[in-house]
Amino acid sequence: MSKAKRYFCLLTSLLLFLWFFWPVPIFAKNNPSEALLDYNISLLEINVAVEKSSQVEITEDFSLSNPTDQFIWRFDLPVENVQFWASGQPVGKDLIFKKEEGILNAIAATKEKHTHWTIRYQAPEGLTRESDWLNDRLFLVLVLRPQTIISRLNVEVHLPGYVEEQDLKQRVYAVHGVSNYHFEQVNPSLLRYSAFELSPYATFSIETRWPVGIVQYPLFRLLRFWFAGRSGEFWLAIGLLLPFLSFVFYLYILFLSKESRRLKGIGYLNHPPSDLPPALVYLLFREKANQRQIVATLFDLARRGFIEIIKKEKEYILAKRQGQGGMWPFEVLLYDKLFTEKGIRKIKRTEFELRKRAKEQFYSPKVTAFYQVLYQEACQRGLFAQGYFQSSRRYRLWGILFFFSAVLTTALALLFSSGPPYALIGAVGQILASFLVIQAASMIPQKTEKGQKELIAWLSFREFLGDRKPFDFSIQVQGLFEKYLPYAVALEKEVAWIDRFKGMTITLPSWYVSYEPPSPEGFVSSLFYVANSVSQTLYSLREPGL
Repeated sequence: MSKAKRYFCLLTSLLLFLWFFWPVPIFAKNNPSEALLDYNISLLEINVAVEKSSQVEITEDFSLSNPTDQFIWRFDLPVENVQFWASGQPVGKDLIFKKEEGILNAIAATKEKHTHWTIRYQAPEGLTRESDWLNDRLFLVLVLRPQTIISRLNVEVHLPGYVEEQDLKQRVYAVHGVSNYHFEQVNPSLLRYSAFELSPYATFSIETRWPVGIVQYPLFRLLRFWFAGRSGEFWLAIGLLLPFLSFVFYLYILFLSKESRRLKGIGYLNHPPSDLPPALVYLLFREKANQRQIVATLFDLARRGFIEIIKKEKEYILAKRQGQGGMWPFEVLLYDKLFTEKGIRKIKRTEFELRKRAKEQFYSPKVTAFYQVLYQEACQRGLFAQGYFQSSRRYRLWGILFFFSAVLTTALALLFSSGPPYALIGAVGQILASFLVIQAASMIPQKTEKGQKELIAWLSFREFLGDRKPFDFSIQVQGLFEKYLPYAVALEKEVAWIDRFKGMTITLPSWYVSYEPPSPEGFVSSLFYVANSVSQTLYSLREPGL
């Protein structure tokens, strides 16, 4: 025989030896030993009190001659607040709980061979509401393979209200060694069950139904019943229907938005058609808040003499100037934000100061008010429908509520659903729907008929700003560059507008001071660097959702 075969035979013999001679625990669940069969409970009395608050209190009383120094009692249903008394004395620190395969074993140390036991506990899952919400259901597994003979079992169930006999539906599960059993309704609030000669393997369960009304469940339990009663098809329908409806809504808004943006200028206009400020022109053009409105306003204030831009080699400085004429209310807010800090007015602000101040703030009421007053100005001029700002925010708020309802649905499903968490399917659909609604909120067209006519005129002027034909040099043309630059930014034609002046020597405006070598290209790049830096800093401080 080879060495490998000898090792195989030796290992097989060892396993067979362990199989036959390994000691078997005395409290094995499905194969009680002869010693265990010495357990004999002549009478097991169980009192079940169903409280109006839906709590189920259970008390068990029996006497037992114990052949060992410990006692084991089994619970096949979720239990809470388990208490043991041995011959009238509470069993506290000597009580150990072990859970095996869904069965809770309570192990209590004993000193006497003959003991009267009282066990009291709560069964939070014993009472439930059925999925049709017409009946309450009490289901209790009172005896499950007790590993001892029970000569007689008496069970009394006390209801918190009256239930007529014709309204009561009850069923008893008495299997695996129950000689016979009996049920009677003693009175409208008391049920009595009896069983005889229960074997060590017996199972005795009661199931009782009655119409809703005598039990008041806490809110969280009602939520749990509702979630548990919803089928996978229900959540699948939610998961598909909400995104579908939101997507249809999104496509509808997209269609309206594209129809609004199909407006084109009529002809060619070489001057602004009205006195609209550049920031308001952008709002009319795109119907949303953007940092371009800050850039355009900054250029316009500088052109009108309210701001001086000083460009040094490593930083820029914004300085206050007297200016000519007045400022629009939204311009006052932006101007005040630039040159006021903690109630102190400043003559100039450096790039470092602006960035430092922005880092110290999470939100600026003045920047938010700048955009809100812009919206109000557009409505007062009759360019937008009244309540445009509120309408857009309302749709966005609905989207946000959709999102948080999805998060709440997911949390409730995980907390309260005892079955598969089908609600997650609906939650995914809700999240998708919320993002579609939020996206569509900023695209809802709100221009009035007057606003559309005004935009058509400005689009004609936009054709002039974006014309590819370069200008011929003249003093009048030089003045046009800075005069119309804010509008070129507002109408997204600044690159084309600058290209029209290529190859032309531009005299630097009085409101721009540079310590760098002068050149047309350097002036334009420096100017936009300053404007973009300021606008990005301020735009980040607006209220979310604008």
